[in-house]
Amino acid sequence: MFIGFDVPPDSTVVNWEEIRNYGLMNISPHPSRSQKMRFRLLAGGMVIMTLLYTINLFKAMIDKQLWFFKTDKLGYCRPNIHTLLPLLSCIECMLVFVSIVLLERDYQGYLHVSTVFTLLLSYTFLHFGIVTRTWRILASLPRTSIELGDNQADHRSSISPRKFNTLICLLYFSFPVVFIPLHIWMSLNSSKVGRLWFQVMPVLDNLILFNQGTMSQSQIQELSGTAEGMLNTVQNPYILAILLWRIASGIYMLFITAEIAVFTYASIRLLKALGKRLRVISHAKANAAQLATIDIHMQASLVNITEVSHQTLDPSHPKKNSGLVVDVTYFE
Repeated sequence: MFIGFDVPPDSTVVNWEEIRNYGLMNISPHPSRSQKMRFRLLAGGMVIMTLLYTINLFKAMIDKQLWFFKTDKLGYCRPNIHTLLPLLSCIECMLVFVSIVLLERDYQGYLHVSTVFTLLLSYTFLHFGIVTRTWRILASLPRTSIELGDNQADHRSSISPRKFNTLICLLYFSFPVVFIPLHIWMSLNSSKVGRLWFQVMPVLDNLILFNQGTMSQSQIQELSGTAEGMLNTVQNPYILAILLWRIASGIYMLFITAEIAVFTYASIRLLKALGKRLRVISHAKANAAQLATIDIHMQASLVNITEVSHQTLDPSHPKKNSGLVVDVTYFE
């Protein structure tokens, strides 16, 4: 068996044309006209996005915000998403654009190492962008019970700056450490499969042509043996290529699941912290309104007391000077 086909004992009955078409469909890039148009539209979109991200970088430069990350007074590293995200997205868009241009070169041929590796490398910068967004949320989280609004005696930080910065480094660089060697291996192996396949193609074309009666049976059997030997050399790299892509897909899923879990956890915790702070602000606002009402009543009471005091000290109001009523005619 080679390339997914069972070869009967009599090699003369092998459907060489079917094998050839299978290889062209699975090894050689033969996009349709509509697919080519979609690729070109995607390339144009990448150019536009690159220009927009570049404009954002220039705006940050004009606003004197051209820094990527810095350490705060507590020792925690914080990203500047106004510069870091546009830069990473710009690099990713350029890599996708270059991979599409290289793919245009490989039409009707086989995928070269540069084409496959450039496209796979863009995934690394996509990962960097996702981690940067997660990093921004993690850096915004309250790290002490005072910030969280909890009434606890122990106000130690929930995670130290060293652990936090180490976590960010692991989130960033674990992906390229795992995938860049795998991407190189996948690119080399995929290109090898394509190169070997196009060495077999002329032999298959001759077999398809000669099976129509232009060669003797012995010549067809000899050429069939040559084709089988060459197809066997393609089989192992082809199976390895499929295996590598499946392994990479599985690891991608693990990374994506982990990143979504961290992002979701950080978002939920940040929303809870914001909810606590909102409740504190609401209580403070209600208390302030209550205090203002009390202050108004106290001021009104003071005004009344002052008026009573003035009336008590006024001689024109003898009946209010004391609780006694004095009859002045008694003394005459």
